[in-house]
Amino acid sequence: MSPPPLTVLLVEDDEVDVATIRRALALSGIAHRLLVASEGGAALTMLRAARTRTVVMLDLNLPGLGGLGLLRALRGDRDLCGVPVVVMTTSDDVRDVAAAYALHAAGFFRKPLEPARCIDAVRAIAAYWTESLLP
Repeated sequence: MSPPPLTVLLVEDDEVDVATIRRALALSGIAHRLLVASEGGAALTMLRAARTRTVVMLDLNLPGLGGLGLLRALRGDRDLCGVPVVVMTTSDDVRDVAAAYALHAAGFFRKPLEPARCIDAVRAIAAYWTESLLP
């Protein structure tokens, strides 16, 4: 029996990055449902309403509630603390990496600039979480 489609919540405010990741997911061949939030507060609302297994792909540089703020809120929420979050951002600042992992990010990826590398990264992330057991 194949796993159910993976729900991916992309928290990203840059429309070009949204389009790139949307394309990469489509090309991955992995059954998925993509939701998009442009800031952390909207992402929290969507996660609270979600009724399916969801993986978050999170940019750190967001308006309003930023990426690390959202991650902090998730980890402090009894119902959402187990949601897997993969950071995908332009930052490679060691402080951002350390802060994300301290908040139990499942991974930290610097956004690849080349489309082929983006497709590879998104395919790897989606494949891993499609096969993983989630709460």
